[in-house]
Amino acid sequence: MYYPFALGSIPELDYLKFRPDLCGHVVQIDCGHGPLDIIITNSNYGGGMDLYSQATWPIATNGADPGQVWSVATLLSLFYLIRRPAVNLFSLCLGAPYF
Repeated sequence: MYYPFALGSIPELDYLKFRPDLCGHVVQIDCGHGPLDIIITNSNYGGGMDLYSQATWPIATNGADPGQVWSVATLLSLFYLIRRPAVNLFSLCLGAPYF
């Protein structure tokens, strides 16, 4: 299962800043509680990585109060995502609302 998130554009994201061709890519994050695979479904221009879903934040942060946490992020290959047929690539980042 992949958890949705919005990728931002702040300098701290370095090479992982949002660009449309990253939509549908999987990023593995670790906010200190083990790795979690999340999928880029939207942009968060001017911000960081927005774990806006009610499922993503609690799992990634071990139930921390809403706010800001530091995480390590690794961009995984698109091939990794395509091998998972349950994901509909055509609905990602095409004006889709927040999940």
